[in-house]
Amino acid sequence: MAFTIKLYKSNAEKERVDKIDFLKNEIPLTGVLRDATSVISPTIRIEYDDNISQYNYAYIPEFGRYYYIDNIISVQNKLWEINMSCDVLMTYKSDIYLQKAIINKSEKEFNKMYNDGSYGNTVEEVIYTAEFDQTPLFGSGYRALLTCF
Repeated sequence: MAFTIKLYKSNAEKERVDKIDFLKNEIPLTGVLRDATSVISPTIRIEYDDNISQYNYAYIPEFGRYYYIDNIISVQNKLWEINMSCDVLMTYKSDIYLQKAIINKSEKEFNKMYNDGSYGNTVEEVIYTAEFDQTPLFGSGYRALLTCF
């Protein structure tokens, strides 16, 4: 059975769901998978002429998964052992984007309408009195009340 692995250099944060725009310097490799390996955390040996120790991300189409490269070991001249772990966010990004949810926390924006008790509120009463220099439109005895939140 033909086997393909694509190696990448990536500087995307692990928390990012879609990392496609951050995958650079692709090296597509094809061959035959000779040994049994895990689909979730595979260890694969490949033959490649150049140094691949700077690569940190991979995609294996036959497994349908994206992987973080956890370790690359130089076994001998031109033979590399790559230890990987599944990037669940990137692998299942289509399913994640189809989900409907109410987000009550955001790293970028703060929404006071969703109070889960993780932040505190303070209430202060400030009273300011000002005299009108002219008679108000509706005659005397009326006051203006301004409330701010």
